[in-house]
Amino acid sequence: MVKFSARLFSVIALSLSSLCLAAPWRVVESYPHPTFAFTQGLNFHHGFVYETTGQYGESQLLRYQLGDEQPELLHRLHRRYFGEGSVILNNEVIWLSWRRGIAFAIDTETGNRRIAFNYDGEGWGLAISPDQTQMVMSNGSDQLQFLTTTGDVIRQVRVSGGARRWDQLNELEWVGNTIFANRWHTQQLLAIDATTGQIRAVFNFDELWRVQAERQAINRNMSFNGIAYKADSNTFLVTGKYWNTLYEVELEGWQ
Repeated sequence: MVKFSARLFSVIALSLSSLCLAAPWRVVESYPHPTFAFTQGLNFHHGFVYETTGQYGESQLLRYQLGDEQPELLHRLHRRYFGEGSVILNNEVIWLSWRRGIAFAIDTETGNRRIAFNYDGEGWGLAISPDQTQMVMSNGSDQLQFLTTTGDVIRQVRVSGGARRWDQLNELEWVGNTIFANRWHTQQLLAIDATTGQIRAVFNFDELWRVQAERQAINRNMSFNGIAYKADSNTFLVTGKYWNTLYEVELEGWQ
């Protein structure tokens, strides 16, 4: 495993309105990550990572423990489906499909699949509230859609901060009253107020992308994507599409 110095990797200072939203982060550990995984959804549950991947003909649900070299394949979608983000609800992984408007439910014990619910438009990222009573979904725009656990729409919130548009919202994670969102084609991670949609902090992981580029041949399409909260250590697991490394990081300035 690659060890990192204890220094904080600081983001480029971004001043939105009168508030500086730049926030520091620090790598505390690194683990193997399957290089065939086009990472779409990342979850940490009872000591296991549950990862959903994308691409037609390659969309899989994987399960592994931190440090494992070879993940367990729990389910593979038919080639007509492009897998997207996911959450764990009870004993099932709720898994979005990109343009099919279908959320699948995969049993974590048997791998059996059923249709959980249908939705309008594209499905990108998915996260579940800490009390597991509602979910939030992204669709690549600057909007977040809040749903019941059966897929009914509750409300929609526009993510905002300063004059720019914060679109391309992708993989999501919900901790407390903060929703974390990767932005597609960037190395940014946003910390968003779950009530108002206001951005609380912006984490820039360009430095981590450069570190990863020294470890394997990657290109800009292999974006930083995937975030899972590790409650026992108050840290986060992050990675990228086809990366060979999963990183455990501390995030500051978002609470």
